[in-house]
Parts: sequence; C-alpha cells; structure tokens
Amino acid sequence: MNMKKVIDVSKHQGVIDWNSVKGSGITDAILRVGYGDNVVSQDDGQFERNITECKRLGINVGVYIYSYAMNVSQARSEAEHVLRLLGGRTLDYPVYYDLEDANTTGKLSNGQIEQLAEEFAKTIEAAGYVVGIYANKYWWTTKLTGSVYNKWERWVAQYYSECTYSGSYGMWQYGSDGRVNGINGNVDVNICYKDYPAILSGQKANVVVPPEPSELPDLRGYTGISIASALKQCGYDNSYSYREKLAEQLGIAGYRGTAEQNITMLRKLGAVVQANDELKIGAAVRIASGARDLNTKSTFAKYVYDNTYTVISIKNDTVVFGVGSRITGKVSITNVKLA
Repeated sequence: MNMKKVIDVSKHQGVIDWNSVKGSGITDAILRVGYGDNVVSQDDGQFERNITECKRLGINVGVYIYSYAMNVSQARSEAEHVLRLLGGRTLDYPVYYDLEDANTTGKLSNGQIEQLAEEFAKTIEAAGYVVGIYANKYWWTTKLTGSVYNKWERWVAQYYSECTYSGSYGMWQYGSDGRVNGINGNVDVNICYKDYPAILSGQKANVVVPPEPSELPDLRGYTGISIASALKQCGYDNSYSYREKLAEQLGIAGYRGTAEQNITMLRKLGAVVQANDELKIGAAVRIASGARDLNTKSTFAKYVYDNTYTVISIKNDTVVFGVGSRITGKVSITNVKLA
C-alpha cells in the first residue's frame, strides 16, 4: 500500500523555510490554525504564512485546532475559529479537531465530548469541509469510544514503534522528534495510510485502511526481533491492524502481538531472527509480568509485558529499556530477560 510521511506544524516550529521542506521530499503537512474559542489572540501566529507558502509550493495541506471546549457553544466557536482563518480556502486533508486537553475537555463525560465533536463537525461540514478527529491512543480507547466517531476520519497519536490502536484510522502520529530540512528543531511526524488529496478531490473512493494483505511481505533483508520494525524497514505497513490480517494469512490464530507470535511471523516471512546471549546495551529483552517502573513506582500497561524492547542503559542493578532511543521505563535487572 502507499504510505506517505506527513508533518504537522504550529508556531512552535518558528518561521519555516518551506522551500527546503519541499526539497527534502515532504509533500504534505497539517497546519495548526490556533486553539480554543474564535478570538484573534488565539490564532496560531504562523498559520497564515504557513498555508500561503504551502499553497505557493503545491504542498498538500490540512488543518487542526487544539480544543479547550467545555460546552457546545465553545465547540461551535472553535469551528468558527477554523472557518475564519481558512477564509474559504480548499484543503487536501480534513479539518482535524484535536481532543486531548486533560484539564478542560478531558473532565467531561464521554457523552458530553461526543456532543462537542458533533457540534464542531456539523459547523465544519456545513462549510463543505471533511472532518477528522485527532487524539492519542489513550483518549481513543477510553474517551472517544462511541460509534459517532465512525462518521469522521481518525488520526491517532502513539509514540511507539507501531500503532496498537485496534480501530480503523487514516493517519498515525508516531513521534514528535522528527528532523526535516527547513525546520529548526523537532517536528511532529506521521504516516498517512489514505490518499486524502485524491479522496477529497473525488478521484478515489474513501476506502477503509489498512487493507487486507494481497501478498506476503518479503522480509529477507531484515535481521532482528521486531516485526513492526521489519515491516517498516522493508517498506510495508506496520500497523497493528495490518499485522492482525497478516497473522491470519500466515495461519497464526488469535494474534495479540506477543513476542512469540511476532517471532513466528518474522521466520515465516524470511527474516533472520537475531538471538542475544548477553544482557548488554542494545540487547533485545522482555520485561517480567508485574514488574514496576522504578521511576513511577507503578506497574506498566499490559502491552509492555507482551512486547520486546531494547536495552538503552545498564547501571548497577537497574536497566533502562525502550524502543530505539525512546525510553519506555526503568526496572530492576532481576525483572529483565533476554528475548
């Protein structure tokens, strides 16, 4: 399937050299219009310049607004905020409603949040735009659980080696530490699984993604122990939904993303499974079920005990582990075993 790298930006990226951005191969961007109610002081200070430059250079664009809404009238005001700044411009991606603020919207019931989303969407759609909802995986699995969200596009944030959200989605934000020519410092990076520019222009049907695997991936060029990394490295979709379908095609029943199932998939697809015989930096490890994070003093989410990680550092009797250079946690060495 065709996957595309998309960046999302705001005034926090400063003045962007969009010529250099495009020269680096980036062709799609989601721009923040601002945050909260429809007041000028809450406009994103770089939005007008960003969208003007993207339009000039032919970079496909969508927009998002960060919500602080606590009631329906505020949700309507946030939609009007978006429409004021768009000024009738056409978009290549949806208008995304960013729902993640724990201190405002997050204090409402799930039903109340649905009402806000519906009011926002009604106002945006009346102006002729496609609506999307952005949220992190926690919100998608605990707050944005109603069937009403099936009416809109989903954009999921999960800073991990894979997106483990089990529902359908069109875009995955996998990190905030991307580096792109023309942007000073870090930038949010995403993988888009839908051809939104074609869909919104009517050239292509809006299909559910990720699709069923049509042929088995060839992973013979990969050496390691991560199926998600293997698929990504070899140019395939590495989402959890895709791996579920792939496992079924490979005859692996009841796929839950366990290390044993993932290793089986790797071997069936031709990868060289790299074994470790020494606990050291860079070793592949698993964390004992129930082990506590020494930083937070609490247990991890269940998926942590089911996945394989890399040792980032070892000091005395403690091990820091994570995905790549991104830290997941710190545990006693007695709770770590080689994968």
